[in-house]
Amino acid sequence: MTTSIMSLSEFKARATQILAEMKSSEQVVVLTQRGAASAVVQDYALSYRTMHRISAYRTRC
Repeated sequence: MTTSIMSLSEFKARATQILAEMKSSEQVVVLTQRGAASAVVQDYALSYRTMHRISAYRTRC
């Protein structure tokens, strides 16, 4: 899994391309506004797997 950081305006301008890349590469994108991190975007399938791993871990603890 790779992480990229980009401005919200850049993400808006290239959203279709970025979302396609995220789907094929498990890339996570941190969006910034005025230079500060404001949101994290990731592919749904990656998010789903992550949530299930966290849930399984919590069940074991």
